[in-house]
Amino acid sequence: MSLRIKLWISARWKQRNARVVELVSVTEPIHLLVADESARARSEVARLVVECCHNVRIAGEACDHGDLFRLFRSVYADVLLMDLNMLGEAATDEVILRGSFGLGCILAMSARCDERAKAKARRYGATELLDKSRLGTTLQPAIDRWAALTRKPLWQ
Repeated sequence: MSLRIKLWISARWKQRNARVVELVSVTEPIHLLVADESARARSEVARLVVECCHNVRIAGEACDHGDLFRLFRSVYADVLLMDLNMLGEAATDEVILRGSFGLGCILAMSARCDERAKAKARRYGATELLDKSRLGTTLQPAIDRWAALTRKPLWQ
């Protein structure tokens, strides 16, 4: 084989590998903390994470605000996905959630995504408000948007 052919093959191999490296982003898993009063809703979110969300692991589940704040202290999580109506209207909850115990992102979910719900989500410091009925199609993109801004591939 001539030197020219070897160089051409080498250049093609580098081009193909560079493309693969661009397409595959290797990062650490994203740890998700799920907070909802309904056990059925929490199990449905867990099922959606397994089926639809790549590189996302459930770090814990909370059924009320006391359980949520205990989990903040004991479990490492990057993202909190919480039902907007779970915490009620207590002002102290809003302050604590804004501090978020080192969370990278708060995603609120609600059955209604009207202006009142959006305002409440902003008060809690939520990055986005997701519709519960469309969670299967909106959860992964919301996590990806947050991860693209804050996380870097392992090799960088």
